[in-house]
Amino acid sequence: MIHGARAAITRGMKNSPELAQWVQPIIDRQGFNKAVVARANKMTRISWVIVTTGEAFDMKQAFKPVA
Repeated sequence: MIHGARAAITRGMKNSPELAQWVQPIIDRQGFNKAVVARANKMTRISWVIVTTGEAFDMKQAFKPVA
């Protein structure tokens, strides 16, 4: 999951404004490696919900800004 998260952040910062908006404050506050772990945790939680409930993935819902 960590390697996938690292790739997702590296590519997603350019291709996904939702992901960039979510991850950039984490990178600024805690650094890139902790942001990678946070993304891996988020991917694991999303995967768990999809597998257990069958709910469809929605990028905008998953990476909405937190106030």
